[in-house]
Amino acid sequence: MIVFDPLYGRFEVPAYLTPLVLTPEVRRLSQVRFLNTMTPSLATLGELRRYSHTLGVLFLCGQLGMTDYAADEVKALAASVLLHDIGTPPFGHLFEYHLKESSGWTHEGIIRDILWGAHAPENRAHQIFAGRTIEFRTALKSSGIALDLVENIVSNKHPLSSLLFGTIDLDDLDNVARMGWALGLSGGGQVATRLASTLEVDRSSVLRLPVTERETVCKWTRLRNEVYEILVFDPPTVAAQAVLSEAIETGIKHGTLSEDDWCLSDEQLLDRLRLDPTTKDIVAIEYLGQLPEMVCAIQLKGNLPDFQLSDRAQAKELIENVFGDVIGEARVLGYVFVDSGTFEKCLSFRDPRTEACWTEGVSSTSVVLYAFVRSRKRPSAARTRSAADRLLERLGCSKEQLVRCKIAPFAESVDGQRSLDFSTQ
Repeated sequence: MIVFDPLYGRFEVPAYLTPLVLTPEVRRLSQVRFLNTMTPSLATLGELRRYSHTLGVLFLCGQLGMTDYAADEVKALAASVLLHDIGTPPFGHLFEYHLKESSGWTHEGIIRDILWGAHAPENRAHQIFAGRTIEFRTALKSSGIALDLVENIVSNKHPLSSLLFGTIDLDDLDNVARMGWALGLSGGGQVATRLASTLEVDRSSVLRLPVTERETVCKWTRLRNEVYEILVFDPPTVAAQAVLSEAIETGIKHGTLSEDDWCLSDEQLLDRLRLDPTTKDIVAIEYLGQLPEMVCAIQLKGNLPDFQLSDRAQAKELIENVFGDVIGEARVLGYVFVDSGTFEKCLSFRDPRTEACWTEGVSSTSVVLYAFVRSRKRPSAARTRSAADRLLERLGCSKEQLVRCKIAPFAESVDGQRSLDFSTQ
């Protein structure tokens, strides 16, 4: 099968992998968004699907130097690449966060259940996509790929697992490159390809990369930071995530959604929420209509417990209470993003020539708190600032912990930024 990709160009999927690519488990990913939400401002990224990402990771897998591993292990790694995202629920991490908090469910944990047909109450009879039942394990056997090796890799029990679940792995390389491309940032495909072609993993699960590739790593980390600076602070995108997250949480509480619904498509999940009286207005009027307006975004160094917050739900409630009291009549929606290595990672490697270890970067740890108003009446900047100050006081923040506090209308000048002027000349 020939694939045409905007990042890597034309490449061929090996014949033994084609039946795996065409299984319903993998094809379902064409109905799951890459960004975890629809967004009016980052439209291209919001319409990308995880299927194209999976094929991108497969391309990068083909660039690896695998001299230390046998042919059956190389094939098992390629099959594991196709498996690594098949447990992704609709709208990805947005739904997964709530499932994890309510029942401990994770998309990595469901992979083995899919392989053995224990992923749904109906087991192997479950129609996972387009009326088709699961086929991946049968396709593995037909392609002569060792199931035990695949299971060990996707369960993080094999040295090659580091190439899928490491601090810098094939999944993250394509993630950053693909998101960067969709955001108009250039160079990601070349950087990802270069790193994949020079990255190795030894039998001790240690990632090996020549220190001469430090600048390539820096290019990737800079692109990664630029991508997430956009995603985490783009008001319409975060507003869409906040609204959908609340709808999903409400759906779980009222029994409209459960962990058995992880295999729905994005549109099927939206339809489920639109039919439920407790969530239909949130989805129809706000998520698919007029998004709430972000009035404040505060980034703080540290974790939630550093601010006497037990979880995201408690932080959300605090935002809504504080801003609601100060702003008054405007309805407030709070949202929380937890940064654990999002903006920057500490990456460690061993140079295969000298056996010396080297590192790049420091892992970031922060919390971003957002406040949105759900009415057309927007509070003044002064009143919003007062609410932000009160929230910081309630959290007991020091000046050293405050990274940034952005107050609407977020008027910032950006070098090279283009704008459209439709006014009459």
